[in-house]
Parts: sequence; structure tokens; C-alpha cells
Amino acid sequence: MIGFTQKKWYSSKSSRGAPGGGRHPRGAFRWWHVALIVLLAGAAGSPARGDSTGVRLTFKVRFRAIPVGGSTYTWVRRGDAVVVAKELSPSGPLAKLYRVDDRFVARIDGHGRPTLLYERIDEPKGRRQDRWTTVDWQRGLATLMRHDLRTGEWDSRVIPAKQGLQWPLTLPYWILQRPVAELDGARIPLLDGDKEKEVRLEVKGHKRVRTGLGRVEADRVEGAVWYRSERQRYGGFTAWIRRAAPRIPVRLTTKLRFGSLSETVTGEEGVATPPDLPPVPVDRSAAEN
Repeated sequence: MIGFTQKKWYSSKSSRGAPGGGRHPRGAFRWWHVALIVLLAGAAGSPARGDSTGVRLTFKVRFRAIPVGGSTYTWVRRGDAVVVAKELSPSGPLAKLYRVDDRFVARIDGHGRPTLLYERIDEPKGRRQDRWTTVDWQRGLATLMRHDLRTGEWDSRVIPAKQGLQWPLTLPYWILQRPVAELDGARIPLLDGDKEKEVRLEVKGHKRVRTGLGRVEADRVEGAVWYRSERQRYGGFTAWIRRAAPRIPVRLTTKLRFGSLSETVTGEEGVATPPDLPPVPVDRSAAEN
């Protein structure tokens, strides 16, 4: 690895191993994040909305049969660039045990390449962090920066950036540029924090499914995420994407070690203002405020 400084990047017991394999519910929300973001692809590809508009989607989420909250997903295209954002809104018993108020925003360039990712991690036990990841595609390098809001410490790291690389938050834009048939058998390199993974997609037909927007005809896309190539499968999901324009994700089931999460879309609205994307701080002292 290149340029590693201070302590281990993104060290967290909850993020090791298979999805949901941590010691607290953070693992479930982490894979809720990855799988639901994959589904956002269909919404972002709607040509009817134009180059200066976007979509905001709302989901209700259940763990097994228990309601655990909701989430919102927003994307806005301005010219050649796209800004994508996600926020979690836990509720019920899980939120009382482990409150998560995380936020994620990313920019994608006109070639479908991720260039900037911002993550606000706001969780119990003083785990509050700001994280930025930037990619220099000419040099083939990704720079990761983390600011611990509790201690004020900074650490950073530079790692190689593979061609075709995506983040969990930008993977949808890669998907939306391709017809559903071309997704079958696709393999996409994924950078999750500083961990390199691979997403493998399969298309398995379509059928009419029930959603918060009524019954809709939807394509079924199954995905598996692998860690360290063939040695460890990290998780999987089944996504249902509405076939009619504008294409949006309508249902999702994410498999976890200790059960599964199911998400159903409940709201869809057009938006025109891009989500706020904090820039990488040049003056680190200013970022502490």
C-alpha cells in the first residue's frame, strides 16, 4: 500500500468479514447502504427528466418482519456531472439500541467515473467522522482522508485506483448507462473504504411485484459482492427495477449472515437542486468547525 499514515484506515469491528458480521447493528446498515445504492441505477437513467433534473426516492425498510426505519436516495444531473446522495433514517427498537445518522454524497464525471466521495459518519459511542475520497484518474490513484470529530485527529492514505472502479454510492451510474440485458454476467471493481471488492450481476427475468406505488412490472437483478477475489463472498441482494420509464428501484432483499433486510419504495419525486457535497478541506483546522 502507498502513503499509509497514522492508524489503520477505517478500522472498525463492525465492517470486518461478511455483511452483518460485526458486533453491533452497524453491519446491517452498511449492507443496506451497498445494496440499496445499487438499485438507484434505474432511476438515474430517465431521459424524460432532462439533464438538469433528478429524482428523490423514499423507502421503508424491514429486518425480517420488523420495521427498522427508512431511507432517501437523491440524484441530480447537471450537464455532464451527476451528484448522488443517500441518508438513513432508522426508527423503532433498533434505532433506540444503535442510532445511525450517516450521510453519503458523491460526484460522477461525464465519463461515468467517480471523482469525489464525502461520508459523514454519526453513530453512538463517540464515533463521529468526516471522510473524503478523491480519484486522480490520470495517475491511477485514490486518496482517502478521514477526520475524527471526537479526537480531532486526521489520517490519510493513497491506494491504486483500478480502471472501471466504482464506490457503492456511484455504482448505480455505471449500471444506468447499460441496458438491463448487458448487466447479466457483468463484474465491477468496487472500492468500499480502502477495501477492494467485486460486484457480480445476473439478470433473472421479470414479473409484476407489489410496491408502495402499486403493482408494477419489474426486472429482477441479482448481485453478489466478493472480497479478496474468489476467497470470500461478502453478501448478496435481489433487486426489482421498474421496467416502465422512468426506471427506478421498487423492491430489494439483502441477505445477511443473521437474516435479511427488505426494502420497498414508497415515494418518488422530481428534484432539481443537487445535494450539498462538502469539498475536501484545504485548511484542516477549518474542517473541525
